[in-house]
This record gives sequence, structure tokens and C-alpha cells, in this order.
Amino acid sequence: MILLGLMTEVIPNERIKYHIEDGRNVEVIFEKIDENTAKVTEIFDPEKQNSVEMQRDGWYAILNNFHKYVENH
Repeated sequence: MILLGLMTEVIPNERIKYHIEDGRNVEVIFEKIDENTAKVTEIFDPEKQNSVEMQRDGWYAILNNFHKYVENH
């Protein structure tokens, strides 16, 4: 399933907020730890079909793929 969304706020190197077509909101926060490290926090409205734990695992998988991509580029 691919969900479309609309970016509602983009602050480079700091924050991205978007609204998914199903009505949920997502916020991604980037915090610089040091010159080569950042903490990425993702806050999302859960959907009602799957457990919060299953959804969290899915978001973690997305972040882990992002982490691998960043390390290799």
C-alpha cells in the first residue's frame, strides 16, 4: 500500500511535518548530536487496522533503511 501525503511544514535540518491522505499526521524531527551524528524522532498518528506495536515496528524498519542509505551515501 502506498499512501500519498501533503507536506505541511519543512524546516531544513530541523523538522518535516506532513499529512497523510488517510487523515493521519506525521512529524519527523532532526536533532544534531555532533558533526557526524543526528537523532531522528518520528511522531505519527496511529491507524486503526493494526496494533500500535506493529505500526511502530514498521516505522522503525523505514528509519533503519534510511540509516543504511545515509551511511552509504
